[in-house]
Amino acid sequence: YYYFGMKLKKFLLRYYPPGILLEYEQNGEAKQKSIDFLDLTPDTDIDITINQIIRQEPLITESRRPQLEKLIHKLLEK
Repeated sequence: YYYFGMKLKKFLLRYYPPGILLEYEQNGEAKQKSIDFLDLTPDTDIDITINQIIRQEPLITESRRPQLEKLIHKLLEK
């Protein structure tokens, strides 16, 4: 998936502070971007959280939803 020359390579899980790092390539250069989940609790509505991420983060498309959901569940289990 390309967005203005950006291609998502992989997700990296970060437990503290809770979040996900996006490893991507832009014009042949490796970069990282983080998404923080500082307010993540067992009561968090994961579907709403994922919808917000997909809307706000152009690197993450709907096809990445299952992968994103697994990562958020891992953060909640920690």
